Amino acid sequence: MITELNKKDLDEIFERNTDPGRCLMELFVFAIPEDIRINEWPKVGEELNDYLLKQFERFSKDDRDFWARQGFKADRKLGPWQIKINGNGLAHD
Repeated sequence: MITELNKKDLDEIFERNTDPGRCLMELFVFAIPEDIRINEWPKVGEELNDYLLKQFERFSKDDRDFWARQGFKADRKLGPWQIKINGNGLAHD
């Protein structure tokens, strides 16, 4: 499943949150349909990945490193603002 994310919506998530963990959780809730559980990190386009890394730098260098290990993974094959959840990474109830 591939979805295009809107920078304006993402900006609002980062403006609302001062805690990187809560921000990450809200990003997951926003980007991933509620009827899907993931068991691997979603992939994102390079521009979106760069944007997210830059936003997490606002919290601190340590939190940026947390993001790099715990968030989404960059995928050059995706469009700039796309997110992809692979079929083999989905678990349905």
